Amino acid sequence: KVEEALEALIADTADLQLLMKNLAYLIAPPPELGVTEEPTPEIKLLKGVLGLAAHQKDLSRQTRVATPEQLTGLNAKQRKLEKQCASFIPASKSHTNLAAAHQYLSMAAAKLEASDRAAAISSQHEAGEVLRFFILEYVLKYVDVPPPPPPEEGAPDDEAGEETDLQLFMP
Repeated sequence: KVEEALEALIADTADLQLLMKNLAYLIAPPPELGVTEEPTPEIKLLKGVLGLAAHQKDLSRQTRVATPEQLTGLNAKQRKLEKQCASFIPASKSHTNLAAAHQYLSMAAAKLEASDRAAAISSQHEAGEVLRFFILEYVLKYVDVPPPPPPEEGAPDDEAGEETDLQLFMP
């Protein structure tokens, strides 16, 4: 059993390293400003959902510190995120995580309108979790990091290439 657990841990570590490499590539600026490749529809969707998840996290933080009078004002922001999520659903080819996120965002908006902070925070948290699962799944499925170009003659070797990808996640 210990050997099976160790093998599973090694496989999970490899998956995590691949995920970190793909995420770093996805959010990094293009290497050359003049030459940018047109992203695939899946990558465009993924970047849109990344933005949605970031705005949802910010709104969730605002909800936690808002006064009861401010909660209804946050409803408009929540509805905007709800509509944005709904616009992603057709592009995702009926992805259930986006549909579930849309439902949680809608519930959060209704709870904000009713000034029910605890229920709104709970729905916002659930929406964030579902969006996170969608992002992770899509990154593993659709993001392929291109291989580095061949080194030029006389150029120094870049042995720290892998380390620089992981530095994005270092404190």
